[in-house]
Amino acid sequence: MSEHSWFMMIYENPGFASWNIGRHIYLWNGDDDMADLTPRISSPHVDVLGEDEENRAYYRLSSMIRLLSAIRVLNGYYKIHTFGNLGLYFYNQNRYKRPGYYSKDVDIEFEELMNPFDDTIAKQVEKQSVGQPSNRSEDIVRLAVLDPLVRENLLLLSLGEEQILYLLINTYKIFENILNELDLGKNQGKIVKRNGPNISEELHTSLVSLLKHTRFINTKKGGAGFLSRHGQTKDPAPKEIPTIQDVRHSLIDVMNNWLDFKRNEYFGK
Repeated sequence: MSEHSWFMMIYENPGFASWNIGRHIYLWNGDDDMADLTPRISSPHVDVLGEDEENRAYYRLSSMIRLLSAIRVLNGYYKIHTFGNLGLYFYNQNRYKRPGYYSKDVDIEFEELMNPFDDTIAKQVEKQSVGQPSNRSEDIVRLAVLDPLVRENLLLLSLGEEQILYLLINTYKIFENILNELDLGKNQGKIVKRNGPNISEELHTSLVSLLKHTRFINTKKGGAGFLSRHGQTKDPAPKEIPTIQDVRHSLIDVMNNWLDFKRNEYFGK
């Protein structure tokens, strides 16, 4: 076990710490004796970082919060609203340290956004998790560790929830990611199976529903306007214009059905 533990306080999220999400990420409340019940997040994947790696610890925990935020949205709850202050606890000395200023580093931020999980820790935790009872959220966290595409799609969803400018662009990316993985094509408003795996009727139906919104997503003039995936083109807008909320609901439906497919693929559920 590491001699220290990185953590981040997550403000404005009451009840968050009671969420059971397995062994890869820990949620807990603050110190009762100090009358501080602010929710915290920590992870063995972050504790492998050294005391002088506060930048990477901050971005790694931030990425994990984004993953959890996406799962909350898929479960029908609000996104996690804020990121909090970083802290470091030393077990042997029973003391806390609040790191000083951690600087903006876009390279580290990008690296941790793509994968905040340590390979060695992932293997250790997975050995402990195999065969143990788990809920759906735990399974999705494990999928995010094991499957880069699950991790990417969850992060794309989370970023779209944070900033509406990303919502339609990220929706289309998720749609294309899933179609490519399942070897599905598009033809005259239909989803066409090629040589990919069998999928549920619910997943197929939800993909068709999202496909109906793609011209709106891609078209600026008469379509999604400022939020469109493309700039100004001569492509005609769709006859029926959905609301942004319609697109969001279709995306969440696709994601939930696709993640159920992935749970079955990995865990037989």
